[in-house]
Amino acid sequence: MQGDKITLAWAFFNWVELPTGWSAEAAIASDGHKFTKKQFKEILALFFKNPRYNRLYALISPENKQAIRCVELMGFQLEGKLRKIAKDGDRLIYSILREEWAV
Repeated sequence: MQGDKITLAWAFFNWVELPTGWSAEAAIASDGHKFTKKQFKEILALFFKNPRYNRLYALISPENKQAIRCVELMGFQLEGKLRKIAKDGDRLIYSILREEWAV
């Protein structure tokens, strides 16, 4: 993090062509610094500004209560648990769809 800039990594998976256009699943990661609520809203707005993107998800350690609270406040829905997917254990998968995002 330099000043007020946050380094982000975007990863896109499962591009699917639907009758309504292309849909993509995506994940974001920071450089280890925390997002403010405002910054997270801006990231979501930027993501959903592109009409081709339909779904954004987050993989979160069940112990990371702060991250869970943050995505829930943004409107993400819990989809389930990926068991033993990381070196340190399980991950919860949360996602938000375009139609759920209120800009």
